[in-house]
Amino acid sequence: MGLRIGYRFLIFAILAKFSIGYQKYAQPIKLSQPEKDGTYAFDMVIARKLTMSFHNDNVYLHGTPVDYDPKTMQWSKRDPDQTVDCFANYAMNPNTNPQDASAMEDILTYDGLHKRVLAVNGIRQSYLILAFPETVTFSSFSAPSFLKSPAHRPGKGENLNRYLLHHTAKKRDSHISVPGLPIVVPYNASVLLRVRNKVLMDSLSIHVHGIDKHGMWFMDGDWATEWGVNAWENLDDKTMKWMYGFDNFTQCWQPTRTIDGGNVGGAVPISSILVNDKGWWNQDDMLNRPHNLPLERFNINENESVLLRVINGGVAQELMFYVEGHNMTIVGADGDEVVPMPINKLIIFPGERYDVLIHGLPNPTKKIYYIQMETLQYWNWNWTVSPTTYGFAFLEYENPSLPIDTTPPHVSDPACTSANLCTVLNCPFAKYPFKNITCVPYNALGFPYPEQIDPEILQDKAFNSGFEEHFINMHYDSHMDNFMFQFPTGIPYYHSDNLDLISTNCSTVNCPKDAVKYDRNCRCFYYKKHKLGNIVQLTIYNMGNGGGMGTGYAHPIHIHGTHFYVMKVGWPTYNASGFIDKMNPDMACPGDTADCDLIGWADNSWNNGAVQGMNTKNPSRRDTVTLPVGGYIVIRFRALNPGWWFAHCHLELHLMGGTGWAYKVGDDDQIYMPPDNFPKDCGVFILDKLPDLRLPNGSTTSQTTRSTTFQTTGGTVSQTTGGTTPQSTGITTSESPISLQLATIWCHFIICLLSIMLI
Repeated sequence: MGLRIGYRFLIFAILAKFSIGYQKYAQPIKLSQPEKDGTYAFDMVIARKLTMSFHNDNVYLHGTPVDYDPKTMQWSKRDPDQTVDCFANYAMNPNTNPQDASAMEDILTYDGLHKRVLAVNGIRQSYLILAFPETVTFSSFSAPSFLKSPAHRPGKGENLNRYLLHHTAKKRDSHISVPGLPIVVPYNASVLLRVRNKVLMDSLSIHVHGIDKHGMWFMDGDWATEWGVNAWENLDDKTMKWMYGFDNFTQCWQPTRTIDGGNVGGAVPISSILVNDKGWWNQDDMLNRPHNLPLERFNINENESVLLRVINGGVAQELMFYVEGHNMTIVGADGDEVVPMPINKLIIFPGERYDVLIHGLPNPTKKIYYIQMETLQYWNWNWTVSPTTYGFAFLEYENPSLPIDTTPPHVSDPACTSANLCTVLNCPFAKYPFKNITCVPYNALGFPYPEQIDPEILQDKAFNSGFEEHFINMHYDSHMDNFMFQFPTGIPYYHSDNLDLISTNCSTVNCPKDAVKYDRNCRCFYYKKHKLGNIVQLTIYNMGNGGGMGTGYAHPIHIHGTHFYVMKVGWPTYNASGFIDKMNPDMACPGDTADCDLIGWADNSWNNGAVQGMNTKNPSRRDTVTLPVGGYIVIRFRALNPGWWFAHCHLELHLMGGTGWAYKVGDDDQIYMPPDNFPKDCGVFILDKLPDLRLPNGSTTSQTTRSTTFQTTGGTVSQTTGGTTPQSTGITTSESPISLQLATIWCHFIICLLSIMLI
């Protein structure tokens, strides 16, 4: 007899923006309906839209700006008449006026300001969610481990609420899209995404987090192995993320650091933290009257469990997340299950996804509890203390008899005391020197089914064959082993015999070993090769020049085309104040001012896979993890997915600066070929001579030599090709045989994140 469980799932997206037209409450996700052939097909139309405005009251889609007053909690709309005062507005009454109610359905609140964003289908960025149906019998599927545990399994007749929570730190000058409706399909469903790019002058690409796309490297959407969708073009089967805008703030460069002295990977000032595209630009309002703001709300009942898929879709900022007065349990990460881990708080970096189980209180004392997000920045660039930026959402009990408490939030969390330290998962440093917090590293998460792990992944003795070991230094905010990754101008698969035609060879660039940060001579197409079927061990470290206190960054690393196992994390040493003191001694790096590119283990007995201290029992499976400043990570995967893939820091400014690498799995004859009608050369058009002029009837004219005469009198123009020069008293120009090389390089690189929810 199968276990039958009914549940809802809410998505909590912490960007720094979010909403679906305006709705007060987050909606539980629902299973989509397939087409007649069983395929789940979705249209994604990407176009620009103005936030805090509605466009659905006229056929021309002209926007009418709206405003919201936190003190009066009143929505108002601007007068669209261009002859009246610019700020003339009228109160909106959506509860009594049908036109106002319709207008509210089209409003993207964002951070309460008026900004142009990229929207999907007129609303938000879409997410692909692979899930069980609304009610499922787990006789044919393996029930998730956290549901198997009696402590976490819903009781008879009990629902598990499912929500998406997407959050980002919204930058004042950033390029972010507005999220769209979740795409919910059964596990193993066939999904077709029809992308329509209606953004003038910008290309885009669609990358799906959490799906390795076995064999379909040409549909991965990373710009290193596949071209994007140009303006007003269409592409079938893909996914999306990002916005473009500018605000006239007084300081557009605002770098900060975390408490260990590592740099925060985004120097653009934060405007707001958004939860499901709802936030507010004014921190005074946020901290003193958050209940008056149009923020996201999640429903819950007493003794009920709510599952939040927490996503950081931000450009640069890591954020700390917790729910006031409630226990949390981590049950999944990056779409894979983990052994359930109770925690008090969670730190989440851009690109990461965590499944968090929230346990409803048996006897709540109030109706609404805070869901709090805060930045980890602590030091300004000049080592003065930097203010923390906060964002909020609400966990609201549906019981109408509970009192509503609008007391401003206690941002320091009084539950964390010296006698009762709070546990925080995923700190970018080994310990918090204050705040009554104990850091739990992400490598403490375990995979619940160790018997399913490839035994060679767990091997801790030296390999004799079938094994590759690579060391990669990810230092500064732009360098990989001293190089700065440069995207090719064509698809590498079609140029395997002559990659130099479409890319810069790293072995030929004038990049000195002591190259300084941002040395443009170090730009090249940096890539690795992996033999199909091998166990690949990557030791990625952050050391030496650009990897110490005040120079290094904690990098969230995302690898396309495979999930990997987290075998080990090595931390630096810290002084009594919590600052980074020395590089981790396991690596042969003498210090934070040394050149530590292309180094290896300090102890040679660790070579060939015999690394001491690895988790060889149940390492978690991830696709995005954080590399600490002054430390290293060891990850492993079996190279079973042939093709060209991409790996990079998920701090978008770092990615654009050069912090990434491509990798090729398998030989050319082992890589699956793209469809015949797939674009074969999207960035390079090469001519070694002037082309012959061809007509549809098959006739050809050679252009070995061409002379053209323009008659300046009489109003006529005569032209002769093929080497004959006409007699004329006009102006003559001649062209000799020449060699032309035309290369088109995209001028806007938009990484588009589609978070994949795996339940």
